[in-house]
Amino acid sequence: GHDPLGVAYCDINSPEKRRDRGQTFTPDYVITGMLAWARRQRKVVSRVVDPGAGTGRYTLAALPALPTAKA
Repeated sequence: GHDPLGVAYCDINSPEKRRDRGQTFTPDYVITGMLAWARRQRKVVSRVVDPGAGTGRYTLAALPALPTAKA
């Protein structure tokens, strides 16, 4: 689930500059919380849809955490 591209981009572009461009990155703790919630539902997850159009950090974190899912 590591997102080196997103981390590097955030390091060189301040939040203010990114937001002026409409660019936001979901913090890792939010993604971790969402995946923990999904696992607690005790249902088989068959598909993961990344809600953003960025570096794929949801997909990178979700596929190992939800092994029955496909992107």
